[in-house]
Formats: sequence, structure tokens, C-alpha cells
Amino acid sequence: MKNNPEFQKAVSTVLDSKNLQLTRTFTQHGDVSVFAHCMAVAAYSKKLADKLGIKYDSESLVRGAMLHDFFLYDWHETSNIGDGLHGFAHPYTASKNAIKEFDLSPRELDIIRKHMWPLTLTKLPKYRESWLVCVVDKYCSILETFKLNSYNDYSFVNPMLIKKLEQHKAARIRLEKGKEELKKRVAHERRTAEKRAEMQNEKRRHEISGRYEQYKARKS
Repeated sequence: MKNNPEFQKAVSTVLDSKNLQLTRTFTQHGDVSVFAHCMAVAAYSKKLADKLGIKYDSESLVRGAMLHDFFLYDWHETSNIGDGLHGFAHPYTASKNAIKEFDLSPRELDIIRKHMWPLTLTKLPKYRESWLVCVVDKYCSILETFKLNSYNDYSFVNPMLIKKLEQHKAARIRLEKGKEELKKRVAHERRTAEKRAEMQNEKRRHEISGRYEQYKARKS
């Protein structure tokens, strides 16, 4: 998948997400991170679809797989964060989080919400992309649980894409820093202008007061 343009293009649309990167710190099965699990499911789902020679939406398949476990918590430490028990509720939690951050196609949303079928009995996958991810997710889970996997976080990502994303990140940090500095400079200039105006107003008040005192002195 490292040299598959379709896969790399689809992955690049979500890979820069801070929250998706956060999933690298959560364990999924064995010693595999949630991030690596999602990446493997995305890669193997596309490989399976290509091998079967079926018609499918490549971008929706990859993006949906990358976000299917976007629940953003360590399920080993908590099994219920409000939506219900993890095994049953995390597809809904993942979809809620994904909707907040990404524009999802109907297929992508279906992939995320229904990948745990048949555990989530009433959530029957609607699209072939959803079925692919549903099956591959279980295959990857078995590999990881029994430590049979040979992948890690970036096993399926082209190094050039990682470098490009790092450059974009550095540029974004510089831009944010520049905006913050501009904001501080504008605020400083505003405070300086307000202080100057206040000093000028105070000077005028003193002048007016002085003239009034002179006027009163002449009248008396």
C-alpha cells in the first residue's frame, strides 16, 4: 500500500488530524495501537477489494476504515463513557467524533457505525465497503490479539507522505505562531493608542480647567 496512489491519497485526507494522531497513544489489541489497527484494516480492506475485483468507492473504504475506531479513549481503562458498553457503543461514539471533524459520505458513516456487526445485531452493513471493513476488522483483531501481526503505526504509509505531513504541520505551527504574534502586536498598538488618547484628553481637561480658573479670576 505504500506505493498505491489511491490508498495514500485517501489516507492523507485524515492523517493530519490531531485526534487521529492521538489514537497512536491508545492500545487496541495486544501491543498494537488503535491507529495501527485502523491503518491495517484500511490497507487490508483495499487489498481484499482489489483481489476480489469488485466495484467499490476506494476513498470511502479507506477513510471509513481509518475512522472506524475513532472513539478517542482507552477502552482498557473504561468500558463505558456515556454511550454504553464499549463493544456495543463505540461505533456510535466514533461516528459522533468523526462527524465533528470530517465531512463524511454515507458509505463512510455506514462503515463506522456498522463495523461491529453481528455484535451490534440491528446494525447490518448497507454497502459492500461496510462489509469489507466489517470482515477485515475481525481478521486484524485476531492477528493482533494473538500477536501474529507484522505491522505498526506507519507500515502502510509512504515515507514521502509522512514527510509532507510533517512539513505541513511545521508550516501550520509557524502560521499559528505568526498569527499570535500579530495579535499581540495589534493589542499592544491598541493599548498604546488608547493610552496616548487618554493622555491627550487629560491634557485638554487641564487646559480647559486652567482657562476656566483664569476666567473666574478675571470676573472676580
